[in-house]
Amino acid sequence: MHYTDNRNVIGAVQAAATRYPDRRITMFNGRCKPLSDRSYQDFLEAAQRMAAHMAAHGVTPGDRVLVCLSNSWDWLDCWLATVWLGALPVAASPGFAMGSAAYREEKTFGIAEMLSARMVICGDTLRARADAAPEGCTIITPEELAETTPAALADPWDAAPQDIAYLQLTSGSTGVPKAAQVTHRGMMHNVWAMFDAATRRRGGAAPRSGTTWLPLFHDFGLVMTLGGIMNGVEVAVFPPNAYLSRPHEWLKHLGSMDAPMCGSPNFGLHHAVNRVTEAQMAEIDLSGWHTCFIGAEMTRSETLSAFLGKFAAAGCPAEMLAPSYGMAEATLGVTLDQKAVGLRTGISEPDDRGDRVEVVCCGAPLQETALKIMGPEGEMPEGHVGHVYLKAGGVISGYYNNPDATAEAFDGDWLKTGDLGFMRAGEIYLTGRIKEILIVNGTNYMPDELEQLAEGEGGAGGMERAAAFTVAQDGQGEQPVLVVEVDRRSSPDTLKDLAERIAGRIGRELGLPVREVVFVARGAIPRTTSGKLQRGALREAYLGGALTVLPAAP
Repeated sequence: MHYTDNRNVIGAVQAAATRYPDRRITMFNGRCKPLSDRSYQDFLEAAQRMAAHMAAHGVTPGDRVLVCLSNSWDWLDCWLATVWLGALPVAASPGFAMGSAAYREEKTFGIAEMLSARMVICGDTLRARADAAPEGCTIITPEELAETTPAALADPWDAAPQDIAYLQLTSGSTGVPKAAQVTHRGMMHNVWAMFDAATRRRGGAAPRSGTTWLPLFHDFGLVMTLGGIMNGVEVAVFPPNAYLSRPHEWLKHLGSMDAPMCGSPNFGLHHAVNRVTEAQMAEIDLSGWHTCFIGAEMTRSETLSAFLGKFAAAGCPAEMLAPSYGMAEATLGVTLDQKAVGLRTGISEPDDRGDRVEVVCCGAPLQETALKIMGPEGEMPEGHVGHVYLKAGGVISGYYNNPDATAEAFDGDWLKTGDLGFMRAGEIYLTGRIKEILIVNGTNYMPDELEQLAEGEGGAGGMERAAAFTVAQDGQGEQPVLVVEVDRRSSPDTLKDLAERIAGRIGRELGLPVREVVFVARGAIPRTTSGKLQRGALREAYLGGALTVLPAAP
């Protein structure tokens, strides 16, 4: 099978339904219990019916439709129905956990206005605020759609491979989200290339099932789920809170699947290490785990080591670890560790300060994908850190209705990713993001450098979470601040000692004075939907006095 076998995404799902009539999709609830399952053909027919209801509300080819729902059949039906009509689905976060209802309303309707959306499909909370929606934009729930008298059932829109299939909001870790234009060809290429790499890394044995707890509104969850269907694997979809509240149940189910693949950010593995008890371990068998794509944020070697160490008792094979590099602008995957030998790290060549950095290997480029590392004077030699440039079949055609951002993102045929890293022996090692560089006394530092040192002092195997940024200090320019998540029950004396150790270690190892170490409860550091630290938002909260700080002794 090759991605050029089908003309568009709907054609690829139809082909999978014909080729694999016995393969099924199962939806789970927040308690990790199965709700119901469907065949691929059932899924297609449900999407076609939903498309008829949407068409009755005037949705036509090219219209933008925001899908603001949690992981559910409604999400899958509405998303694929939009593609069926030739309209452009835009998956957006449905939750109100990260701020007030008014904030979520403002953000969602702001996106709708930016894209001149025809429809927002959402839950009851946002539906109740429909009066604040942009003019001409229908705000409706899936239940209301299903009650609409449908238009006549129609064949899917005959989209060409180069046409836009959907719009994917970028993570917004360093700014306002943009709408990346993913083409049908780009989507089909990326899911084929990722599945091909996952198969080759395990000696030609393909994954036979797949599961995700990642939100479907994020590219990681969306492409893993739709890609699994397009490649004919059994798919199990969980809501994110199922994993966050019951990681042992999710892992137990994964262990029961046939050669499963899944995806996880670094924090997902970190969460399992912290939450799964020894008693729960006895119920988990991970010996058949095929591949875990690890991406969406910086992958930490200490997290992977801790995960492998803890779950070795459950038979977890080290070769299932597949640190990856991906981004919405590439549909999803760019590289993947294809050696399947467990955790590997690499060390950069010395920079202008004489410093070297050791980071996790994120593997070789996928098929029909090329990378190069650029510096001020041109392409950088092997081992030297620079700006990562990308060329691939899955790269977006641009940002929707944003020619300036599109022009800024490309250098000829090459996408300027905004990421920093170095290459060794054809593999990528990521070191950070360009926009997050900390400039102190005229010298560049990556926030990860400070964060790893802080986390290494935090106890619990170095698993505390930290975020670094700089603020102006009178007469001294920009100075670093560390915000560290700890147990809210930590005593002031304990936090005072930890602050001194963190500042002391950063001073010794980097020669940097730390302006302040601030402690907050676990989960208080803002993150994107994929778990990336939002250092800019955190800095604003710090400067605005909006952080709820845990007291440390004077």
